[in-house]
Amino acid sequence: MRFRLLRRRLTISAPRMAVRSALPWPFRWALLAIVLGFCSAIGLWAFEFGKDIAGLEKGSKDELMPLDPFSRPAISPTTLKWQALVMQAGRNTQEFAGRLEITLVGTANGKTWTASLPDGSMPVKLKQYGRLEGEFQIPPQTVVKSVSARVLEGTTVRATQTLKL
Repeated sequence: MRFRLLRRRLTISAPRMAVRSALPWPFRWALLAIVLGFCSAIGLWAFEFGKDIAGLEKGSKDELMPLDPFSRPAISPTTLKWQALVMQAGRNTQEFAGRLEITLVGTANGKTWTASLPDGSMPVKLKQYGRLEGEFQIPPQTVVKSVSARVLEGTTVRATQTLKL
C-alpha cells in the first residue's frame, strides 16, 4: 500500500498543486511598469548615441548648407554690406574648396537690374564652417529687391539661398 501511495504522489496522477507568489498584484504591476520604463530609457539612449556616432543631426544633409547666409545687410544709398555663413554638415568632413557667387536683383530707373560681385565669385575654403563678408557698390537710383548666394564646387551647385529685401 505504501508503494502505491508513494507512486501516486510522484507520478502524473499526483494531486494538483498551485504555487503562488507572496507579492501582491499592485506591486507586481508597479515593478513591471518600472522595468518597462528603464528598458525604454535605455533604448532611447542607444538610439541617440547611435545618431551621435553616425554624425546625424536633426535636418542635416550630406551637402553644404548655408544657414542664415545674410545677417541683415546694411544698405546705404550706394553700398550694400553683406555677410554669409557657409556650413558643412556632419562630422569629420573633408575640406571643401569651392566658390561663392553673390547676385543682386532689383530695379534701376524703373528697369530690371541684375549684378554680381566684381570678381565674379569669391573662393571658399572650409572644413566645418566659414564666414565670408564684403561690400558691393550699387549705382545711384537703384533699388535692390533680393540678394542670392550660390555655393559651387567646380560647376556643381551645392547650396543656394535667396533673401528678399
